[in-house]
Amino acid sequence: MFAPGGFLLLLGLIAPVVLGQFVPFNQSGFLFAYELDETDLATISLSFPDCQNGPLAGNIVCTASANYRDRTWGLINLLTIDELIVNTRNTAPGVPRLGLPPYQVWNEALHRLDQANFSDFVTFSRATIFAQPILSTAALNRTFIHTIADIISTQGRALKNAGKYGLDSYAPNINGFRRGVEPDYIKIVATPRRFAGYDLESWNGTSRLSNDLIISNQDLAGYYTPQFKAAIRDARANSFMCSYNGVNGVPSCANSYLLQTLLRNTWGFSNYDGYVSADCDSVVNVWEPHYYAYNLSVASSESLLAGTDIDCGHAYAVHLNESIIAGAVAPSDIAQGVFRLYSNLVRLGFFDWNNSVVYRELTWEDVVSTDAQNISYESAVQGITLLKNDGTLPL
Repeated sequence: MFAPGGFLLLLGLIAPVVLGQFVPFNQSGFLFAYELDETDLATISLSFPDCQNGPLAGNIVCTASANYRDRTWGLINLLTIDELIVNTRNTAPGVPRLGLPPYQVWNEALHRLDQANFSDFVTFSRATIFAQPILSTAALNRTFIHTIADIISTQGRALKNAGKYGLDSYAPNINGFRRGVEPDYIKIVATPRRFAGYDLESWNGTSRLSNDLIISNQDLAGYYTPQFKAAIRDARANSFMCSYNGVNGVPSCANSYLLQTLLRNTWGFSNYDGYVSADCDSVVNVWEPHYYAYNLSVASSESLLAGTDIDCGHAYAVHLNESIIAGAVAPSDIAQGVFRLYSNLVRLGFFDWNNSVVYRELTWEDVVSTDAQNISYESAVQGITLLKNDGTLPL
């Protein structure tokens, strides 16, 4: 999570991962077409529930002094099974009859805000771009990384207050962390990604969508997972993203060993407060090109039961009803995933009045009043590293 006083988590030491464009790949995993459609990619209106005069005003979810888990169950218990299912996707429609607004889970913040509804006008038209983490990390200056992350999270909250961003971010791509704290209110939920074994985008005819890594227990424990363990133990992350690739024959988003045995049972990722999001359309990839499931209904149920709570895409929203009819999942399995997401939204102040959460008061003035441009410049300058002097420089 991002904590008050700064983004204390996960941008400390970040792996050099390229954010690739969506590339079509075939059924062999090389030219396979994404299943994401216009509803997954849509720009949706983002707002806060009206906890003063709206339909939820009398529900415990709007009682700021109540325990956040009790508040979350107060909301979840109002939802029908169909309402639960449609809110498992990244462009969640909310519940209009309850005054629960739509919510977008797919927000980005690796080294700037992305996937935001930027305005065509000056106000809320942009966000500060900082150096890529591979460069800023080379400065070996954790205090400076903290400053960058604090600015990013301030800008994110300000845009959220204007209906242009969510309260979580699909970032960072990680290789290490710094310690966080337990705040009364989370600033932004960070989502370390991609768990686990995600080492390539496309190479030698193999794509990230179909890649299946055979990893020994020693390499899994010593190289591929310690950074994710640290995200829980030290940075206290509240969200994780499973990856497109498979590990030892099982797609990561349907891999109960990764998502349950390691993440929750061994490392202590909370069963109540931590949610796992699929990478954007990785639930579909469980079916094709991994062929781990024989249709999208089975891919959805396998992923949900393995521990993937939220689907960036629409496989869950379309196919989980089929999974219930087939007896593969129970309504309580779906409710658990939605609960985990909304328990974080409660802690983010999503259901609290403006004057009760300091971050709800952030505006465009708070974005432009920071020293963001100078910090952006420094993020590039401080990371410059001389790897070799072949005599060109008089040193």
